[in-house]
Amino acid sequence: MTKEEQIRKKVKRLQRFYMNVINYFVFNTIFTLTWYVFDHENVFWPKYVMFIWGLVLFFKAYKIGILPFVSEYTTFLTAEWEEKKIRELMGEGSKKPIPSKVPLKRHTAKKPLNTEKKNKSSPQ
Repeated sequence: MTKEEQIRKKVKRLQRFYMNVINYFVFNTIFTLTWYVFDHENVFWPKYVMFIWGLVLFFKAYKIGILPFVSEYTTFLTAEWEEKKIRELMGEGSKKPIPSKVPLKRHTAKKPLNTEKKNKSSPQ
């Protein structure tokens, strides 16, 4: 797949996502107005639609890369993690290199201040 095809595919995904966001606001406005006009004394039922649809939009945004800041904390949602977990559960471990579709940011752990063990038996 050429670079241009990849870019076109990404733009199409973004366009679909933005249309989903517009639909979210339009239809939830209609649902809220319907609730207000016909049933405003009872439970605000559009909140359930808003919550579920909003959650779906959040995960779609993550999937297409609009929310990259979340990826630092949700590494289990990546293709690399999925492949590693499959191999682990199949008993192969992670001996083979895993091709990564999405580059991950690695967190480096801070080293402890005193990493050397003192040997009591050796003369000083």
